[in-house]
Amino acid sequence: MLIRMLILSLLGVSGFLSATSVSAVTAQEQSERLQLIYAHLLDFRSQRPPMAVVGEGQEWEVELLHRPEVNNRIGNKQEPVEGPPILPRFRFRQFFEKSYLVGIGLQVPVEVMGYRYSFLAGEVGYQWEFKEDWATAVRTYVARSIINGPITMTNAEDLFEVQQQGVDASLGFQWEDWLFSGGVGHSSVQNKLSIEEDGVMLEEPATGYAYFYGGIGYMVQSDLRLQFTQYSTDSILRHWAVSVTLLR
Repeated sequence: MLIRMLILSLLGVSGFLSATSVSAVTAQEQSERLQLIYAHLLDFRSQRPPMAVVGEGQEWEVELLHRPEVNNRIGNKQEPVEGPPILPRFRFRQFFEKSYLVGIGLQVPVEVMGYRYSFLAGEVGYQWEFKEDWATAVRTYVARSIINGPITMTNAEDLFEVQQQGVDASLGFQWEDWLFSGGVGHSSVQNKLSIEEDGVMLEEPATGYAYFYGGIGYMVQSDLRLQFTQYSTDSILRHWAVSVTLLR
């Protein structure tokens, strides 16, 4: 069980487990909670304002996900394992008649700091402008993430797999070139870890969770958007993302 706890420290949250909370829960509970946080960081949340496309069009996007500072303490042991502070992903959206969208998310397995992260996701959604400069949108998605690397110990070649699906809704307002948006969503996650050292596979059943987000964007020009989004998940995780989007 110690090995299981060590993995999950890879993508924990700074200050997530204080000395008080460590004493209040078991090591297994700490481990399971960290594993969920790890998976939350990898899902395919919306971060676009729902009104930046007029008519049919496409969006080509580079997204950078922030991984919060890691508190690697499990019980009384501090582990030295660290992961990449930023996770890059690519997103593409096709819009139909202004309202409907179909999109994909992708990250090919490029090695960074000893870890290989791959990601594939799909989404469908609908948006509408209900008042001048105001719009709302709904969306559903499925996503799969895989991380290979030294998760449980240095120089290990472990495998962590995450499967997710979810829905969300957002509201947006545009003021001149500025875009303000916020939303709420619910997702389900299932994950498993294969540990190279002893050949053990640890699998967690599907777990549901809610998340909230707020963002601010700026249209640098008519076909180029910058976006910052802050996420909050079940009151246990805070992280952010930035993106650069080309509109066609």
